[in-house]
Amino acid sequence: MAGFFGEVRPLSALEITNLYSNTQRNALGAETLIGYSQVAQHPKVKEYFH
Repeated sequence: MAGFFGEVRPLSALEITNLYSNTQRNALGAETLIGYSQVAQHPKVKEYFH
């Protein structure tokens, strides 16, 4: 909340790396679930993964 109420500081290299890694991990998880929903046989399973 410091960016809204106080002094703004730059992100460190480690924080930037963590943000990038989390973005990659989230994208991979979303793509995996989409793939599972495409090959699922049961409609309820497809809907759950979608």
